[in-house]
Formats: sequence, C-alpha cells, structure tokens
Amino acid sequence: MKHLLSSLILFCLFSFYGLGQNMDWANVGSAWHYEYTGFGIEGFTKYEVEKDTTVNGQLCSKITIVNEYSNFGDPGYSNEEPPFFTYEEDSVLFFTTQNQFDTLMNLKASPGDSWKLTNQSCTDDRFVEVLDTGRTTINGCENKWIAYSYEGFNTVVDTFYSYYGSVKYAFAYFDYCQENTIDKPVSVNLRCYEDGNCIYLNGVTDCESLNIESETLESYNIRLYPNPASNTITIALSNSKETNQISYQIIDLSGKIIQKDNLINSKVDVSTLDSGVYFVRLEQNGDYLGSRKVVIE
Repeated sequence: MKHLLSSLILFCLFSFYGLGQNMDWANVGSAWHYEYTGFGIEGFTKYEVEKDTTVNGQLCSKITIVNEYSNFGDPGYSNEEPPFFTYEEDSVLFFTTQNQFDTLMNLKASPGDSWKLTNQSCTDDRFVEVLDTGRTTINGCENKWIAYSYEGFNTVVDTFYSYYGSVKYAFAYFDYCQENTIDKPVSVNLRCYEDGNCIYLNGVTDCESLNIESETLESYNIRLYPNPASNTITIALSNSKETNQISYQIIDLSGKIIQKDNLINSKVDVSTLDSGVYFVRLEQNGDYLGSRKVVIE
C-alpha cells in the first residue's frame, strides 16, 4: 500500500511537472509548414529542426528555413534563408534574432503578463502582451496555448501552442522592426506540423503543395479580364461570397502603389493609368489573396 501511494505521488508530481513544462519543443526532425506569400509569390515555407548544436555555450536546436514557391503563377522557385536557433529553459522558449537570443514565448505566462523584445534594431521598445491562456488536446497531444499580441508594423494578434508554435505568423518576431514592404514575402498561416509524435493538419492533405484548400484559408482562383485593358477590368474570384470586402492595389514595375481601393461589383477603373505593365494585388480582411499581372494599353 505504501509503495502504491508513493508511486501515485510520484506520478502526480511528474504529471504536474510535465504540464508546466514543454519538454519536447523543437526536437530533431520536427517540421513546420507555413504559407509563403508576397508580391506575386505563392507557396510554402518549411522550418525543420536539423540538429542540436551549441551557440554561445547554450545547447540549441538548429532550424533550417526553405521557401518553395511560384512567381506570378510560374512554379519551381526555391530559396534557403539563414537558419536560426532555439532552446527551452524553465518553460521559456528562446530563439536567435539579429545574432542575439530573444524570448519567443513564455509558457508560464498568465493573462496580463508581458515582456520586452530585446532586439536592438527597433527605435521604440516593443512588448509582447498575453491576452489569454488555456489547454487543449489536438490529435492526442496536449498543448498549452497562449493568445498574445505585439506591436510591429501593425498590431499582431496570434495564438501560440506549446508544440505547434504560432498558428498565424510563423516564428513571430523576425520582422517586427521592419516596415511593410510589398516585395518582401512572409510566412503566415500554419499548414501543418509533425515531429514523429504530434501532428497538426490545417485541413490539408499535402503540406508541400503550392495551392491548398483549408478549413481556415480559402483557395482563390483569380481571373482578371480583359487583359490587355484600357478602361475597366473585371476581377472574378471563386470561393468568395463577399467580394465587396476585398481591397485591391495596382502596383507598377518599380513597386509603387499607383491606385488602391475596395473592389466594388468586381470592377476596377483603369482609364487614368499610363500604358504599361502593372500588378493587381488583392486582400480580404487583411489576408493576402493573390496577385495578377495586367497590361494597360
């Protein structure tokens, strides 16, 4: 009886410790796939833990970053970005940004807690604020989740899961000091995660397809006509019932926004544009939908 009681106490202590810790963060072989989108860019980013390594005396996981994408509908493009390193200490996750360690997420945080981002390239101090916390089990793996916000180019609100990371803005703060440039693609919206034990699929069957349909992300077939055009163009989108909530930007070859407005009745007046080649970029409620090239005569 005494042995059984001791075992139960040890089990409870271990379970409590395990719930408070995230002992399986970024193991070798863990991989994340995010949407990779930008000006004419549509594809995916794969973050993968390559190996354990030591950085400034700290044992870390090395995460490689590879982008696979199509460029204005032309597939087959790929590039590799510099890797970063991450580790966990006492339920706080750290990662390298601009050659120094910064806090990725504090898994012990409670609603109302906040911490300062230490990246020194910002002119103003930036803080992460915890909005809410909880626990959920996804595909048999229990995650602590933290809803949080931070100020970058605009206010970012996201949810971080202790296994899966952020579901919307990839690894959070890489670009939080930078201006929003239209020619810089970003990795957003988690497609899937897998580490050999836990798995997360955001309604996808192929993590590495260039075009997906998802429970939270709709796949849009964008048609723009006539092309070439001189007075008015029509923009038709499949899977979209509320086209009046879509905004557009017309961008010249130098990247300058020439015209922007909300899309009304699927029509855009281009009669004031000079002859030349432009790109039409579409968004809905802040989410990037895609871009199409148009020739103005």
